Parts: sequence; C-alpha cells; structure tokens
Amino acid sequence: DATRPAVGDDSSLSNMSLDESSSVSPTPHAHAATELPVLEVRDWIKGQSVRCKYFNSRTGCKRGRECNYAHVQSPIGQRLLNKTHSGEAAHVSDKFIHRKEALTPSFDLFYTAAYYNPNENWICYAEGGSNVGQSPQGIWWYRNEDDAAAAVKRAVAACGRPMAATKTSAEAAEAEPSDSLMRRLSKVQNHNLQPIFQKVFPGILLRKECWRFTHRNDGLVTVLFIPPKEVQGKVYISNVRPTWRRGTLEDKKWWYKDERTARNAAFMRFLELCAQNRILKDERHSLNGTALF
Repeated sequence: DATRPAVGDDSSLSNMSLDESSSVSPTPHAHAATELPVLEVRDWIKGQSVRCKYFNSRTGCKRGRECNYAHVQSPIGQRLLNKTHSGEAAHVSDKFIHRKEALTPSFDLFYTAAYYNPNENWICYAEGGSNVGQSPQGIWWYRNEDDAAAAVKRAVAACGRPMAATKTSAEAAEAEPSDSLMRRLSKVQNHNLQPIFQKVFPGILLRKECWRFTHRNDGLVTVLFIPPKEVQGKVYISNVRPTWRRGTLEDKKWWYKDERTARNAAFMRFLELCAQNRILKDERHSLNGTALF
C-alpha cells in the first residue's frame, strides 16, 4: 500500500535501541550494535512464506481469504504511537499469537511474534515495543517472549481490524449449536434473509448476485456467498463457503440437498465470522443483545 511506510522508512521505530525502556518513542535513537538472529526465511509462519503481491496494493487482493498466498500486513509505523492501542491490544486473542525464538551465532536468545488467524488469511508481525531491535531481514526481535507478544497485539490493534477473540467457557456453553441455528433460519418468514442482514448492516441490500450457486449432476448444491462491497470493508470477509456438517463433503466443499439449505448454511457461517470479529455478540444477537432472528 503506497500510503503505508516501508520497512526502515520510519526512523522513530526502525532505530530503536535494544535497551530502550519506553514502549514506542517518536524520537530517533541510535540502533544498538547487538547481533540479532537471522532466519532462513523472513516470513516464518509455517506454510505462509510466499506473500500475495496484490494484498497491499491499492486495489487489494480480490480472492480475499481464499487466496493461496500469504496476506501480510505492511509496516504500521507511526500509528503505533497512538496510546489508545494499548487498551485495544488487550482484546487481541492469544489463540492466534504465534511465537518464535532464535539464537544468534553467539548463542544469544531472542524472541519475535506474529498474529495469524487461518480463517482470515491475515498475518501481522510484531513491530516496535520495548527491548527491541530490527534485523536486516526486517524482523523485530525482543529480549523476552512477553515483550514480543505485547508488541504484536499493539500492532494488530493499530491496524483497526476486527479481531477474532477466544470465547470464554461461559460463552462457549451459551453458544447455540449449529443444527439449532439452521432450524431457526429455515423458519424465517418467506425464507428471506434480508431483514436479518439489515439488522447487522442497516441500509445495505443483500442482492441475488451475492449468491453463486454450483449444482452437481446428482442434484446436490453448494454456494459461495460474496457479501456486498460496502460490507467487505467493515468485516474483512470477502467470501464465505458453508461449513455446516449435515451435508456431503467433497472437493473440500460442503454440498446440500437444495439451494435454500446451502444458502442458509453459508449465511450461518457468515454470522459466525461476524461474531468472531466482534461485529455481533453471537450468531443470533447484535452487540446490544437484540435478537436477529
């Protein structure tokens, strides 16, 4: 993205000292001469070493989370200086924080971290923070694991993306089973999902073009749900396939007896993702507790 600084462009971050005690300083410092680890590959998340060349472009990646390449957040830079992100960072789920440790040639141990949720296909690497140094590979290294994790959580918060959070045991116990949700959706008046959708996104139409059905010779159906463009920028969900397990799984897709069932299954999955991203309280309720259906 041309509006974001490249690695090394932000002197207030790239020149931090390893002994610096403040979380992020707007004042340049001389980089400590400490030796830092070097990895075989810069993008160290397993299976995510090849970056999508379109993700950070002005047009973005049209394939969204279905893309076969890694969607890696570009450097955040000065946005890390916003102190409000420290509070927001507390809501970033530990479930998706990946940690890595490495030794220097002189056997000095360092840590780094990244946020990666496979359901989003989005990676944000640790940046800035305390006890930090940036290697020539562009990787930010920390003296302890906690500092690395704290730095990546602040980076995620600074991006302003909705973040999937781990449900508490109480929330999990209250979660409604998928079969029950599907039964409720099947009883929606006139099988019209538009009123539900507008409770979540007022004024935005759920058009027929959002549903791309595929039919098999044996009569089974699957669907790709593409949310309206006005919604994609709010929830970072570009397309959704159904995952309800009461169908037939073939070719990594779930197939159902008819279009209505396939559509409801995909819509239910969309509501689940909205709940994970804190757009909804859960699959059936808005953030203020209002029932959707």
